[in-house]
Amino acid sequence: MKVYFSLFYIRVLNGLQYRTVVIGAILTRFVWGMMEILAFNALYRTDGTAFVMTFSETVSYIWMQQALYVLFQVVYSDREIVASINDGSVAYELVRPIKLYNNWFAQCMANRISPTLLNCMPVLIIAALVQPKYRIHFPPSVNLVLFLISAILALALVVALALIMHISMFYTTSPRGIRIIVTAVTTFFFREE
Repeated sequence: MKVYFSLFYIRVLNGLQYRTVVIGAILTRFVWGMMEILAFNALYRTDGTAFVMTFSETVSYIWMQQALYVLFQVVYSDREIVASINDGSVAYELVRPIKLYNNWFAQCMANRISPTLLNCMPVLIIAALVQPKYRIHFPPSVNLVLFLISAILALALVVALALIMHISMFYTTSPRGIRIIVTAVTTFFFREE
């Protein structure tokens, strides 16, 4: 277990190095979140009774979605894994004294957590400082704990689905086809917007 934690830690530190990309991602998440909120604002003004959530709950949901955007993507840039499968260097990983699945699991999880760590807090801070109508409202502590537990379980599920996609690349000549299929299926079934 210590080996996998070390691999995870190294991957997270590697992902935290690109600060310029982080600034662009934070601006993108903020602008995209504001566009969605303004669109919902227009819809709520026309007929607010047609929605299950209140406008304040919708705003908070959108901000959390923007803060945790990368965390729950099945098809994400796990370039090292795809490259090792394509060029055959995965054979070297198979003879190492660690389990390939656990190694890839730690790597995929770190590839999603490191950008989330960089993007999450700034987006939430900005969301807490905007106009009161468009501000994020955090739930009570019990609900927040339940949300964190469900987010951790969802992350494990997303990483497991990504690993199934990577394992299926052993049997194909190109990763492009399986990525298109997985993107279509996950967009159809798991799209939260």
